[in-house]
Amino acid sequence: MNNQLIEQQGQSALSAQIRADDPGGMAERALEVTCQKLSNQYPQLNVFTRYVAAWKKTNGNPMKNPEVFRQLVGEYVEERAGQVKPQSLNMDLCGLKAAVREMIAQSVGTLTSAQQFYLEKMITEKPFKLTRRAVRTVGKDKMLEPGEVMELIAGTSDKISLVIELLVKTGCRISEVVNAKWTDMAPTAGGHLRLEVLGKGKKLRSVKVKVDLARRIKRTFAGKIWLFEHHGQAYGRNYLLQKIQEAGFKILGKRIGPHTLRHSFATHMIDRTGNVKAVSLLLGHSDISITLAMYYHRNEVDDSDLSGFWAEIDGK
Repeated sequence: MNNQLIEQQGQSALSAQIRADDPGGMAERALEVTCQKLSNQYPQLNVFTRYVAAWKKTNGNPMKNPEVFRQLVGEYVEERAGQVKPQSLNMDLCGLKAAVREMIAQSVGTLTSAQQFYLEKMITEKPFKLTRRAVRTVGKDKMLEPGEVMELIAGTSDKISLVIELLVKTGCRISEVVNAKWTDMAPTAGGHLRLEVLGKGKKLRSVKVKVDLARRIKRTFAGKIWLFEHHGQAYGRNYLLQKIQEAGFKILGKRIGPHTLRHSFATHMIDRTGNVKAVSLLLGHSDISITLAMYYHRNEVDDSDLSGFWAEIDGK
């Protein structure tokens, strides 16, 4: 049986079941209970619940069949899109997906596999699909020159300077390094160490670390589990963020943060190598287009590049 047929059977069977077995609005109440249950994790579900109550006054039970529910979500997303930023709208959608999945999990035994398949497929499509945020180009003013990095490292405490050095030499996020353990480190054939970090979307990736830097971190922090450890516990993200911000303002007179160091790594690596794809992998971006949009600053071809190319064509 192909997926399209399963989907059609799932939709018709689910609609029929709701119409026949749910005259009192059992599915509607299940949606309300589920949203309430998940509201601590997804507070924006409270906004959706109020929207459903208002929608119901005009349109009736939103759960009378799956397509009506899809219509309800579509109208909700359209209205919210004009009120909140894409990131907030995506949080709304994550909460709605979680609510539907919870309803599916609570309905095991009452929904057929075809009905479950239809609901699962529905929340991967519009209007449930997450919106892509516009990617902003990171300007040169949002990064540090190598001399500034050296000044920053030299001017702060031994411990904070090592955190800064690891961030700027790997392009890692602050959340990735505070969660890094010594068991995540392994030697490579090239003489460096490979550090596995857990990035956004719980995706693992590897970055290279100089042996000397790793030794200095181990000697200074004396961590048994975490790279950056204090009394057996990993240093807090917010604490290190604050210390880096303070160091930037005190030493450089600039407002910086851990992401400034990541931006610096990315920009300088692209400028030096021209290998955007490799840098994108090091940064853990989901798509090379994100790296290009954020960090590739050469929007025009230099006259020297053109002159050299023309000379080759002219045989000079």
